[in-house]
Amino acid sequence: VASFLALHPLRKMDVVPVSLALVAFGATATTWIVNVASHAFELYFGISGLNFRILCCIILVVIPYTGRRWTRKQATIQLELDNFAVRKTVCAKEDDRRVIYGNIAALMRETGGVEAGATMDEALESFEDLVRATLPSAMIRSMGLHGLNYKHLLIMGCALSGTQFLDYTAGVPDGLPLRYLLTYFWWYFCVVMVIAPTVIHSIYLVERHYTGLTG
Repeated sequence: VASFLALHPLRKMDVVPVSLALVAFGATATTWIVNVASHAFELYFGISGLNFRILCCIILVVIPYTGRRWTRKQATIQLELDNFAVRKTVCAKEDDRRVIYGNIAALMRETGGVEAGATMDEALESFEDLVRATLPSAMIRSMGLHGLNYKHLLIMGCALSGTQFLDYTAGVPDGLPLRYLLTYFWWYFCVVMVIAPTVIHSIYLVERHYTGLTG
């Protein structure tokens, strides 16, 4: 981390929590399961539109609930980065702490972060200032306001809607009119590119104003 911060500009830096991959996978898997279950209910029980109802419940209940939790977590991460102190960090092997401090100090001197004759304490303080000035904005740029930026939402949307659109293309040899296929394509395009990102972003914008609510 120290070498990356010292040697690379902010525009080349992405800060993403390891839990983000689980969130993206969970959201994608949940939507797939909902679609499969809805098709099964429609095929065997004659119940149609179940996926729309379930997805509405997810949008109105699950996303706000998880969004509030993530917004609070993100605020905690931001606070920790704003008050970063290298001496309070966890070291896997405490005996290595002095060595790590020495490497950070040497790197800060070599990269011009501090003067060549600066003490270790001065070098560590300069490194802490670098972290506080760089990582918070890098995290916001990488994840957006709600942890999933537009690029993440597009990838998830294409993974979900793309498979459904391919299912419709299979009906073309059996006589599905081309205008229907183009209509489906336009609908999924609007959902993936505009509707879904706008709805999710709007929900999280509202939640950011009510992070203090409990229950």
